[in-house]
Amino acid sequence: MLTIRVPSRLSAQRMYGFLNEVIDEDMEPRDDTIGLDFSRLSFSDAAGVTMISNLIEWLRKRGVTVDFSNCDPDDQAISYLDDTGFFETYWGAKLSPFARVRCTTYPFKRLHCSDSHQWIDGNVFPWIANQIGVSVKALAEFKTCVRELFNNIHDHSTEEIGCMHVQKYPVANRLKIAVSDFGVGIPNEVRKVKDARTDAHALVIATTEGFTSKPGGKNMGAGLSYLIDNVVGRNCGLLSIYSGEGEIEFHPETGRIAKRVSISDGYYPGTLVSMTLRTDMLPEEGDDAGDLEW
Repeated sequence: MLTIRVPSRLSAQRMYGFLNEVIDEDMEPRDDTIGLDFSRLSFSDAAGVTMISNLIEWLRKRGVTVDFSNCDPDDQAISYLDDTGFFETYWGAKLSPFARVRCTTYPFKRLHCSDSHQWIDGNVFPWIANQIGVSVKALAEFKTCVRELFNNIHDHSTEEIGCMHVQKYPVANRLKIAVSDFGVGIPNEVRKVKDARTDAHALVIATTEGFTSKPGGKNMGAGLSYLIDNVVGRNCGLLSIYSGEGEIEFHPETGRIAKRVSISDGYYPGTLVSMTLRTDMLPEEGDDAGDLEW
């Protein structure tokens, strides 16, 4: 058995070294039994929870046995994971009989693409609206954005399962939504229709308005640019995309949408999208938005 220590901070920024210890250069698991040691864990965010969940899904699909060790339910970071339902899902039972979903957390969810829209419409966004104190209609554009992330998984991913987690930070007036899949990744999709020097360059192409890897779509290239416009342009939030060896982050800067593009320190086998919304910048009402085609 190969035992790997989960990083102290389970977040998108700290995932690459961890993933490189699990997955080799040929995109194969490094062992048929992998133990995850949680002794160092001190913090998890929405992106980190979806990432490790998707990693376990990816490993299990390839026949790998995944074990856990050093999971102290009295530890604050472990308790948070326990409250999300993580250990109940992957270990078969809660660590603590007192583990409960926290009022500021929508627990991570494994969603089959065929079920995602119903769950997002009927469960996730009614919960978000109630937490923030706005109508579901006011969140229509953001709901469409999340639905389209799962549409993209269905259309382009070799994996039919996506993972999602939502966390509210009431003091900071922020809401974080993370969606992840371990499919082929955005750069590989981009290269089917256009040359890209690097995976980071491919993400720049993919997020350019008008680009699509599905010629003939009725909303040519609207998916990612629509996401960026709503999350960053209208809400002054943050949007980060990690895929392959590329990273791209969009943030507001003096009345415009700025981006930071970089080549990552490792390889993310799929796509992770992390969005941070400002809950103090949401409209009281909104317009219903239909599905897009990427």
